[in-house]
Amino acid sequence: MLLEAVTLGQGPGTLPKVTGEVSLGEVLEDGDNATVSILGKMCRTEVAAESSTSAPTTDCIENYDLKTDSPVFLVHLARDAATGWKVVFNLDAADNSGAPDGG
Repeated sequence: MLLEAVTLGQGPGTLPKVTGEVSLGEVLEDGDNATVSILGKMCRTEVAAESSTSAPTTDCIENYDLKTDSPVFLVHLARDAATGWKVVFNLDAADNSGAPDGG
């Protein structure tokens, strides 16, 4: 569920319904670090508040490239000796939105 929220977002006044068909892509392991690509399609349908007359809108994103560099479809992992693999979030990269000038 956290991946869904991070990937597709949730803003004020929205109640998104998240759907998707995804599978595991390429797994690259380097010591105690790994990167996994996600293949498939994820969609978010925003349902307006009960008082609104707006129709629901659906936005979808897709990836079928095993070697994608899209932060939406890459999961970074780090291995902890005591607990195993953990997802690593790079929130700075998310704030930069992939812009070459950093923002």
